[in-house]
Amino acid sequence: MAVKLVTQDLGIQAGLSEGLSGVAFANCCDGVAVGRDGAVMTTSDGGVSWTFQPSGFKGHFRDVAFAEANRMVAVGDEGTILISDDKGATWSSPSTISSFPDPTNFMLLGVGFKDQTGYAVGTTTEGIQRALVLTTNDSGDTWSSQIVLPESATLMADVTFNIMDDVPHVVAVGQGTTGIIGLIIRAEIGTTSWSIPQVLPSPTTDPLYGVDFAKTPNERHGWAVGRSGAIVHTTDGGQTWAFQTSGIPNVDLLRVAAIDEKRAWAVGSDGMLIATSDAGENWMQHDTGLGFLLSDLAFCGPCLGTIVGGPSTVLTVLGQTSCGSFGIVE
Repeated sequence: MAVKLVTQDLGIQAGLSEGLSGVAFANCCDGVAVGRDGAVMTTSDGGVSWTFQPSGFKGHFRDVAFAEANRMVAVGDEGTILISDDKGATWSSPSTISSFPDPTNFMLLGVGFKDQTGYAVGTTTEGIQRALVLTTNDSGDTWSSQIVLPESATLMADVTFNIMDDVPHVVAVGQGTTGIIGLIIRAEIGTTSWSIPQVLPSPTTDPLYGVDFAKTPNERHGWAVGRSGAIVHTTDGGQTWAFQTSGIPNVDLLRVAAIDEKRAWAVGSDGMLIATSDAGENWMQHDTGLGFLLSDLAFCGPCLGTIVGGPSTVLTVLGQTSCGSFGIVE
């Protein structure tokens, strides 16, 4: 899987000294990246160029997602949720967050949407560590924390969706107590009681930080990644998971992007970028030339992707196959 990496250092352009933590695209053109110090960057040309957008938030954005084609939802420290309906030009808080403890004691690490239904996941920052899940049914206007989690769940780091037998499901990963450290939780969208799949204890003893399912009509194939190069794989929509070997035990993997049932990419610490084209039987390392954390990634098809990290860096991944109007072939 030959790739070409184009590095765009946004530190000088945007006046940012800290890293970017999350990235999302509504389509192959319109995207957003968020990070420390309330950083927001937007693109309308598939990541070729980026524009700084002041958010008014001074803390750390951890993740971002599109709830609708024109609605961005960013989450972060102190329970922060901010919404933009004008491509990042202005940001505002949701109208209602009900049944929510003191937000200063929580941080939200991941957010995802399936149509108007969305979930934000995180953990406590004070006292006994407990996982947190917020849900919305109106594209982020109102949120509730009514989801019932197992008491063993101490942190939820990422959330995604898939459809099994015409039924949409939400899948989140994170960290549990001893015996189920690599936590995977799956439920039908709309249910208020999340249960642990039968496979747990997890096939890995390491916390999991990222999860994604293939963007194909068959959404049964997915991957989750985590600490010490942990990778687990499912072929039945998340009902069961099996461990895969990444070959990088000294590197933490933070996020994964599943392209189809064969291809996936993952990023992590020490500038790590790995990919598979054989359903995870083999994972290939790609040299980014970077020694710092790569935090998140988003792909438009198999050959055009955007990776963000720190300090204030965006990597555009241009694959071997021509991508329509982008026309990049290596």
